[in-house]
Amino acid sequence: MHKTYIKTSGATLLYESDIDLTNFFIKNAKYMDFPGLELINENEYDSNNKVIYHNNTIESVKCIDDCIEIYYPFSELTEASIAYMGYILMEKQRAQKNMVTVHSACVQKDDNGILILGRAGSGKTTTAVDLCTKYDFELIGNDRNIIGLDNNAIKVYDGTKFLFLRYESVIRNLPHLIKYFSNDEEDTWLNKVKIL
Repeated sequence: MHKTYIKTSGATLLYESDIDLTNFFIKNAKYMDFPGLELINENEYDSNNKVIYHNNTIESVKCIDDCIEIYYPFSELTEASIAYMGYILMEKQRAQKNMVTVHSACVQKDDNGILILGRAGSGKTTTAVDLCTKYDFELIGNDRNIIGLDNNAIKVYDGTKFLFLRYESVIRNLPHLIKYFSNDEEDTWLNKVKIL
């Protein structure tokens, strides 16, 4: 079996798989909802958490303690679906450290941060981009941020670094980013792109 060790903010995870996931993580690390994702070696792996994937015609998923074991034909899966099976184990490790992932945007300036919360499409990304471009804030994370308590204050440990932009929002609020879309957008609200 192939072994891939990863680390994200607040968690480490081992993937043992019939499919080699190393190149998938290398190629997609910047665009995944795993803040701070990096590949590590076996010596840096400091937990018992692992995802075991078997390319098999038997279809089952078993969750026991710190292990998720998957038996499923790869023809019906993707590398991403196997990778994201480990998300729950990452969140479990974070919870044990009083950390949690929240759907938000976060910016900072002069060691003070603003955590922007809201429903999908409410303007979190637009607000964060405006603060960065107009007022020299720095983007800490967009879409997913890992937060926790540190000396009774909320601390943001890390966040995803890509922007998930809606065409409609870009037209109305961020026209300088329209270059990331093609000219034939049919549904201006549902059409979104990811950019670093």
